[in-house]
Formats: sequence, structure tokens, C-alpha cells
Amino acid sequence: LLMSVTNILGTTAGGIFSIAYANAQQFQVLGSFEMRAYQVTDIKESHPFGLYLSTRIVTCGFMLIGLALFATLSEGISTTAVLFFVIGLLRFLDAFEDVFHGLFQLRGRLDIGGKALFIRSLITAIAFILGLLVTSDLLYATLISIGCSIFAIYICDIKPAANYSSIRPQFEFTSVLRLLTECFPIFLGSFMAAYLTNAPKYGLQHYLPIEYQAIFSIIFMPAMAV
Repeated sequence: LLMSVTNILGTTAGGIFSIAYANAQQFQVLGSFEMRAYQVTDIKESHPFGLYLSTRIVTCGFMLIGLALFATLSEGISTTAVLFFVIGLLRFLDAFEDVFHGLFQLRGRLDIGGKALFIRSLITAIAFILGLLVTSDLLYATLISIGCSIFAIYICDIKPAANYSSIRPQFEFTSVLRLLTECFPIFLGSFMAAYLTNAPKYGLQHYLPIEYQAIFSIIFMPAMAV
């Protein structure tokens, strides 16, 4: 995605996308709250899927707040702030989708989650690149990609999940709070680990022009791949 933005729209747009996507990955940890590991080991199903789903809705709400605060505090009320938030929604969908993959894994059908992740990632990437080529606008391309991604989640995740459990959220404050408390240590460790990866990019954001974000990310990409 970064290579597409940089080649089609230039280094400045690539820099904006790079820091926005890195920050989205940071807050994705908040959205998922590292609940997947807890969910898939709950083989006795002490918590129903509806509770995991409602808790994931809550944590994804926290993620949206975090994205909005970061965008506003770092860029004020601006087009760049809007881009930061909208690009963050790409990872927001990843965090939301993950709870359904946890259900598939618990039922011994992780293959469904793997296929869903592949199809959605492919559709999202193709829609994003085509959006860039057609509109030459990062915001419009991201919105097109998000729309396609939501459709893919509904077809590939939500509909199949209904065959394995009730997908009605169960908002019970005490139970949601207990689940958040139990998952908090794993979340905290993962959030700090993600910050260590993103810390150089946050430093670049404060001290150097935005173009350097794209350059740094391109140089750093092979290490991330490994």
C-alpha cells in the first residue's frame, strides 16, 4: 500500500500514509485488546461469543477515540487529521474482524478465518490501488477501500459465523469489565511492544518533514518483512 501511494501520489502523500498507518497499527492493539489469545483458549466457553463480541465493540470504540485524539492533537483540525483518522479505519476493521476469526479457531475451523483474511486483504488492496489510480486522492481511495472491506467482512466473516454461534452482542457491564481486566496484562505488553516499533516514526513526525516518513518506512520495510 505504501509503495502504491508513493509511486502514484508522491513522497509527501507516502509520508502521510506511513505515519497514519503506523499509528493505526499502534491503536489496533487497543481495538483488539489482545483478546484473541484468551478467546481461543476458552475451550469450556466460560464466556459466550456474544460477550466477546460486545467487549470487542467496546475496545474498538476505544480505538476510534484514540485515533481521533491522536489525529486532532498532532495535526489539529485539518485535512491531514482527517486522513490520519480515515486511514486508521483500515486497521479498525482488522481489529473488529479478529473476534470472528477467534470463533472459527475455537470451533476448529480456522481455515474459514484464513480464507476470509486472504480475500478481504486482497479486495482491500486492489480497491485501494484502483482508487488511487482513478481518483488520485488518498482520502477517496481509502474510503473506497474501507467500503469494499466492510462488504468482505460481512460476506466472509459475519455470515459464516452465524453458523457456529449466536452473533448477537451481550452487553453485560460486569462481565465486559471482568473480561477487559483479565486481558489487560496481555494488551499492555503488546501495546508497549508496538510503541517500540513506532517510536522512531513518532520522532520523525516531530522533527523532520513528512516526506521522511515514507523514506524511513521504505528503508525499514525489509526488516519488517523478515
